[in-house]
Amino acid sequence: MNNNDLFILHFNDVYDIQEQVKDPVAGASRFVHVLNQFQQHFNTLTLFSGDIFAPSALSNIYRGDQMLFPIQKFKIDVACPGNHDFDYTLEHVESLFQRSNIPWVLSNVFNAETNQNFAHTLPHFTKQCTIGNQPIKIGFVGLAEEEWLGQIVEIPQNLIAYEDYLHCAERTVKYLREEEKCGFIIALTHMRVPNDHNLIHHLVGQKIDLVLGGHDHMIYCEKIKQSLFMKSGTNFKNLGIIRISLNEITNKDLINNFIYDSFSNDKQILELQHDLTLSQDFHVQVSIINIINSIPQNQEMRLYVDSKIEEYNNCICYQYYQIEKAKIVCYANCDLECTFHEVRNKETNLANLYADILRYELDAEISFFNSGTLRADDVIHKGIITYKELDKIFPMADQIVKINIKGSDLLKILENGVGKWPNFDGRFLGVSGISFAFNPTQPQGSRIVNVKINGQDLEMDRVYKAASQCYITMGFDGFIKIQDDQYIIDKNAEIQILSTVLRVLDICRFHEELQLLNIQENEIKTLEQLDLQNHQIHHYNKIIKGLTKIGGEVCSVIDPQIEGRIIKI
Repeated sequence: MNNNDLFILHFNDVYDIQEQVKDPVAGASRFVHVLNQFQQHFNTLTLFSGDIFAPSALSNIYRGDQMLFPIQKFKIDVACPGNHDFDYTLEHVESLFQRSNIPWVLSNVFNAETNQNFAHTLPHFTKQCTIGNQPIKIGFVGLAEEEWLGQIVEIPQNLIAYEDYLHCAERTVKYLREEEKCGFIIALTHMRVPNDHNLIHHLVGQKIDLVLGGHDHMIYCEKIKQSLFMKSGTNFKNLGIIRISLNEITNKDLINNFIYDSFSNDKQILELQHDLTLSQDFHVQVSIINIINSIPQNQEMRLYVDSKIEEYNNCICYQYYQIEKAKIVCYANCDLECTFHEVRNKETNLANLYADILRYELDAEISFFNSGTLRADDVIHKGIITYKELDKIFPMADQIVKINIKGSDLLKILENGVGKWPNFDGRFLGVSGISFAFNPTQPQGSRIVNVKINGQDLEMDRVYKAASQCYITMGFDGFIKIQDDQYIIDKNAEIQILSTVLRVLDICRFHEELQLLNIQENEIKTLEQLDLQNHQIHHYNKIIKGLTKIGGEVCSVIDPQIEGRIIKI
């Protein structure tokens, strides 16, 4: 193989080591096979842009440790942490970074007590590489945006000190160019696209050659001025390949041929390919590989993943919920939309379903939650819903609460929910009992109009009973903090998200009399047809549309719809 060029392997925002149902099936075993093949045959540099230790169903139990073996096998050269890598105590985060045995670079976040880079990360990093047989020193800066620091829950906010990413980048790049004599600069970032754009446009005379980002869970490739900006998908579904040459690239089919010969001849394996010239010194070719089912698995990694999943299935699921992973919970009579670019951008049927569950289970007038709660980043197709699907959607460990909230404070919460739109931000809300419109062309804090509470105009001085989650009520991610005397049910009640969803959707498991109803296999009957108006299940008639029988057992039927609760004008 041609080893003269440098091949950068990039990925970001990876959570689930197990493979998924449909292509790209992802999974750590196929992902590491692709990585290792490139590393064996080319001159490579493997880089990561944050979010690996959480959140996932496994991270709730293993607290990030489930990723240490995969990280070792990925052979990452340099990494920048993301917000979810700080989902644990500071001591545990530091332990994860130390045991991962790779350089973590976070240049603009500091420990306020020690003034050192946060969690023992590095302020910058350099690595000696070769491009075209020419030695070149590459400098790395790792950057976070201020917005996600407010999402860190387990580490006290007063321990975190932040430096503006633009000032830090200017200072650090200048040092890397002038003091370290770096000939190529790479920024590893965990920021939204607009901030990455600002970074490239802001640095005048101190150019960053390559910005490799995370946080947005998308495939993105753009040349801005003389810099390449790229994000490489999410969750082991995709791998970014950046080929860098000192001369114009002539053998343009090298990557394609290697991919088709080594992994799969399925054309779906390649997502995009671009040829770009960054400057007279650097020519690049960019590709995105989709991790599809026809790619072979690394057997060592497959056995590791299988062992972790078996441990989780056999011990944890049954211990906590007395339910098997494959147990049918309910039947969805429609697709459930859970992709990040939908749930964090507009009203979706899955957000409506969960918001309704919160509202009716806590007997509240209204409910609201942050869409970052919904983690599957996929469409859950019409059909049987098992515990496995729900576990994938709701892996976050957060408590459900019930509060008294004035209309004026509710409006502030709604404003914060749309304050970062059109960014795919987890603060975007799902609501029940509430409808509103928002105008994103208006300034932040003045976007919400026409708020209705159960069909009536919002009253600023009225106090409403609301169901929500601790993450919001404790004031994270820009939300107002709810005072202690406003809680009707607080976090000490330890009402968990997933157990609440199961209690509602799997109601037939708790009421044996429902199994005796006259329902044929695969037949759907409404609650009215079954004369259940006086049964407890009728309390959830907004959520449960009927019952069906699958495999001889009766289960609930859900069919959530878009209802015009949130409208962009």
